[in-house]
Amino acid sequence: MYLHRLLLLLLPAVYLLLPMVVDWWQAWQGPWYHPFMAWLALILFLILLDRRRNHDV
Repeated sequence: MYLHRLLLLLLPAVYLLLPMVVDWWQAWQGPWYHPFMAWLALILFLILLDRRRNHDV
């Protein structure tokens, strides 16, 4: 049940902060693959978190 509470707190924060992050990200002049590396890092982080979680269900 704690995961649901965390999501309820994170969703409004993401909704409020996402426009600023997108503007900052578009203004940055970097390599074309930079967004893909960020998504890859997020996916790998979530995989690691899922492995650490207990799957007794």
